[in-house]
Amino acid sequence: LKQRMEDEKIMNMNLSGMSERQQKFYMSMQDEIITRRYSAGTS
Repeated sequence: LKQRMEDEKIMNMNLSGMSERQQKFYMSMQDEIITRRYSAGTS
C-alpha cells in the first residue's frame, strides 16, 4: 500500500514547473511505475 501511494504521488506530479533535468528524472520514474504495473498485471 505504501508503494502504491508513493507511485500515485509520482504519477500525479506537475512537471511543468520543474527544470528539464527534474522532468527527465520524474518521467523516467513514471515509466518505471507503468512498466512495473503492467508486468505485474500480466503475470
